[in-house]
Amino acid sequence: MYKAADLKKEQIQWIKQRSKDCGADATHQPRSQAEKACFIQQNDTREQAWFLWTD
Repeated sequence: MYKAADLKKEQIQWIKQRSKDCGADATHQPRSQAEKACFIQQNDTREQAWFLWTD
């Protein structure tokens, strides 16, 4: 079972990795349409993985 602190730490790592994969500004926000599309794809993949995990 995840602890809240572990979950938050994992989420921060995932956000940093998404920024590396897609490109982002200093606050991990997309700067262009291409980066935004990449973010959407990464978010969808993560959401599907979490639904499988919580089922």
